[in-house]
Amino acid sequence: MKNKLIGLLLLLSLQGNVGFAQISGVNYEWEEKKNKNGIAIYTSSVAGSPFKAVRGVMEVTASVSSLVALVEDLPACPKWAAFCKKANLEERLSDTESYAYIYNDIPFPVSDRDVYTHVVWSIDASSNKVSMTSRAVQGGPKKTKAVRLTDAVSQWHFTPSDNGKVLVENFAHIDPNGPTPAWITNMMLIDSPFDSMSEMRKIVESGEYDNTVVPFLREVKADNTEIDAGNLGDKVESNVIEGESLDSLQASYAEVVSKIKALDLNLNCSQPQDCGSVGIGQKACGGPIDYIVFANNSDEKSITELKDLAQQTSQLGQEINTKSGVMSNCMFTPPPTLTCEANVCKMNMAPSF
Repeated sequence: MKNKLIGLLLLLSLQGNVGFAQISGVNYEWEEKKNKNGIAIYTSSVAGSPFKAVRGVMEVTASVSSLVALVEDLPACPKWAAFCKKANLEERLSDTESYAYIYNDIPFPVSDRDVYTHVVWSIDASSNKVSMTSRAVQGGPKKTKAVRLTDAVSQWHFTPSDNGKVLVENFAHIDPNGPTPAWITNMMLIDSPFDSMSEMRKIVESGEYDNTVVPFLREVKADNTEIDAGNLGDKVESNVIEGESLDSLQASYAEVVSKIKALDLNLNCSQPQDCGSVGIGQKACGGPIDYIVFANNSDEKSITELKDLAQQTSQLGQEINTKSGVMSNCMFTPPPTLTCEANVCKMNMAPSF
């Protein structure tokens, strides 16, 4: 259990070249601690901190999109992240930026840990490396039994290679914010990140996320045909559809989504009943891709326009699915649980099933 705590904290914040799997401006002296089954774990002292940084490296035979999809699938956190009890999307700012809350059930006598984290994805155009940086920030549920992490940074880096594999790198430097002595914490940097990366590899290589599209990614398959994620929720299994019809539909979809984002929707509330939501998009098997939250006291015209635009995304999504021949994971995305936190409407997405 001791060896797994810091690895868990590594994953708490959610989650190229090896040299980039760290924070710029900090000098690291990485020391290999474990190398087994193609997974290497390194640790390094960090100047000014009693806690070490940890880095994991491996290769997987899977797509970059499947790796991103797994990390973004917060309800799946308990399936591969050590001690993760639950993970919720707290706020979606864009396809590449969000806030998340993760709670981890740590065995006695160590206290549970939780974190409210700001997640940002980016793509390096020269290498096609997809990176995520996650930093602990203030916010999230206020009354929990866990010790809140307030000083934590974590990164994932996924770099595709010519041999069909993806280089996976993970970095974290975390202050556990608790009574655990630094020398004990530093002993816990090995087994948990190793086990979690092993589970990650097992899941993505099983093909479970092969049919999931990540909206901000555009992948190039081995035969040089492109898969354009666009603003859809399902992955295109066939080659690129030729002709202007599909392109026109996708452009219309993007235009409608832009109109939704531009709406003047109020989020002020005093209780959850003051909040509402509407589904947008259309999965190939039916049902919305995502939801938009709003306050019921918003301008009536804006709410009506939102619902009309949402209906348009559903219709356009259905047409795009039909013309592109997409396949869906057929997981139903239920309506979110609406909450009023600090007088702001927010939504907690329930697990898909």
